[in-house]
Amino acid sequence: MVPGRVMSAAGCSQCRASILRLFLGSATPLVRSPLTTSASWRTVVPAGKSARPYATASHSDGATASKDPHHAASSTDNLEAASEEQASDQTPSTTQADEPWYLQVEPPRHVPVSEPPPLPDVPEGSPAVIPQLLKYAAEEMGLDDLKLLDLRELDPPPALGTNLFMLFGTARSERHLNVSAGRLVRWLRAQHRIYADADGLLGPNERKTKLRRKAKRARLLGTMGTDDADDGITTGWICVNLGTINRSHMESAVVGEDGRVAGFGVPQTGSTIVVQVLTESRRSELGLEILWERHLAQQSKKHMKELESGKDVDSQTPENPALSHAPSRPTMGTSPSTSSPFSGQTRSYSTQTTYVDSRHNVPTTSQVDELHAFLTGSIGSNEATRQGSDEAAGLQAAALFSESLSHDSAAKTRMIELLNMHLQNLPRNQIFATFKTTPFLKVSEVAMHDMPADKTWALRLSIQAKARQLGFEGYKSLGLHKYGNLDGTRELIDQLRIFALPATREEMQQLLSCIYNSPESGLDEQNSLAMELLESVHMRGESVIQNDVVVAIVEGISWSPKRNTQTHDLLRRLDDFIVQAELPYMGEPLLIRLMEAYARLKRWDSFWETWRTPARYAQPRSKTMYLHFFEAGAATKDRSSCSQVLRQGFQDMFMEDPVVEPVGQIYEAILQCIRVADPKAELHAATIPDHAIGIAQALSQREFVKMIKDLQILQANHPRSQSF
Repeated sequence: MVPGRVMSAAGCSQCRASILRLFLGSATPLVRSPLTTSASWRTVVPAGKSARPYATASHSDGATASKDPHHAASSTDNLEAASEEQASDQTPSTTQADEPWYLQVEPPRHVPVSEPPPLPDVPEGSPAVIPQLLKYAAEEMGLDDLKLLDLRELDPPPALGTNLFMLFGTARSERHLNVSAGRLVRWLRAQHRIYADADGLLGPNERKTKLRRKAKRARLLGTMGTDDADDGITTGWICVNLGTINRSHMESAVVGEDGRVAGFGVPQTGSTIVVQVLTESRRSELGLEILWERHLAQQSKKHMKELESGKDVDSQTPENPALSHAPSRPTMGTSPSTSSPFSGQTRSYSTQTTYVDSRHNVPTTSQVDELHAFLTGSIGSNEATRQGSDEAAGLQAAALFSESLSHDSAAKTRMIELLNMHLQNLPRNQIFATFKTTPFLKVSEVAMHDMPADKTWALRLSIQAKARQLGFEGYKSLGLHKYGNLDGTRELIDQLRIFALPATREEMQQLLSCIYNSPESGLDEQNSLAMELLESVHMRGESVIQNDVVVAIVEGISWSPKRNTQTHDLLRRLDDFIVQAELPYMGEPLLIRLMEAYARLKRWDSFWETWRTPARYAQPRSKTMYLHFFEAGAATKDRSSCSQVLRQGFQDMFMEDPVVEPVGQIYEAILQCIRVADPKAELHAATIPDHAIGIAQALSQREFVKMIKDLQILQANHPRSQSF
């Protein structure tokens, strides 16, 4: 018996017929009808009739079938007959429903095959290994977004090598990065006998060891051991340097333009190939492609300007036949000249073609030195009339020199070195006069005009560092606004990376000071640029957790007129860092700079902590440190600060080993502090006798009056002490 609830639960007649077959299939043979869905069943119902009578009839039939099995079988036959009639009215596409669903063959599905992205185009004249390298990087290494840069046009060439080709690829993960780079190194060694250097690649054993140590440290320290982002494992960047391919090792003579032998050496021929493998996040963060493409675009633009200027010179002076035969350096990628084995060397020559006319008087090295001495001598002059006459003469000399200087790159290089040397040793009280002197700025601009960026980098940094010390209003009044914004400092840092300039530690400190002495920029932007600079310093193998880095940052903030709550928080963290980092003794030069910076910031607590630093390391203080100590106190023009400086410094001088005597310049610095702390002390010491009584005696017993008398006695006992 089929329950009535089961029959009524079925939604359509076809479903009810299927249910009846389950119970009546063994007793009554049924003719199978084509499988018809409920949707197709409803489509054949006449429009004038409703689907409700079918449901009612099915319900009654189900009730009858529950009583009489033969009647139920006949009802089922009627339903199947109706189903066959409806199926015959449908399209012929339903004939495939005669087969069961598990025997029906689905139509083929054509899955679109994704073609791999095309490989970068191979430049003309490139080494034969580059096409194979591109194919291996795409198919075997599985790198994405391959990009090949042809940097053969760069002049001077980068530090990586001459005729540089640089391939960029993106790895999917850190593990993929190490595995693919390791396979590339082994493939180059096995297939091409190229022993490449992979910077940043960890061997399998080294990687496992570091991961094991990191996991152990994390277990011991908990969450504190997992905060270190620079763990030496997840670098995200591996640089595979294949070296210079097809390099010549034969020495040959260098023949000059006049046909004489100019020297001997090995010509730097061949091509350098570098593969940069990075993760996606690291590649977008560094932006190496943008830096190289930008520098290449600047080089191309400069080359076009030189070609246009060369055409103008030829059109203006057609009567000079020597210009048509002027030697020029062949472009990169062309075959070297047979007259000189070094003609293809990128470091030996410059792309600038120098046209020298006999009508121009090229200055010699002695003339360059004389002009530099004149400029530096006129800057230090204090007489107004003499300065005016010297300035007029300097303008005339600079104008004549500039005309000759524009035709000699050697004289420009010499002048750039001399000006940079002068600015490095320039006292702060002469900075304003130096930049205000018109010949100095004019000669500097002429010397740097059309010179490579790496040749003028040091001078531009010196000008920028000295201009920042004048303050925002100072360099703005002199028209040096371009040397005071953060964009100029960012340009210097980018060029430092691109050209791989051998910057000194002092130049790195100047860059840090310039970053934090940019009043028009926010502290977040300054911190971001400072971190980029420190990362570059760290990649060069130099330590960044040092005292000079902290001093440079504090010194830069002290020159900046813009200070807020974030700046004071940064200074407080730097003070804590100096104490907690347990760094070695920084030495007196850094201590003097740090004390002067704290005095400008009026952070007297930090000032006195810096003054007590030598005593904590059991180091004596020298005469120079005492001189700057008293000068810093006098520069504040504050009576309370000068009084504290005098009380502390005057007593400590006699406790040093050896004793620092208050004579010479130290004597003058102490007197300046006394004049601020007690303006009448010097007068009272000179006019009141020792045996005075009453009010005069009280005045003679004042603290700084007695100090002046003691100083005069010590000064009288050392009449020959002039320097200190």
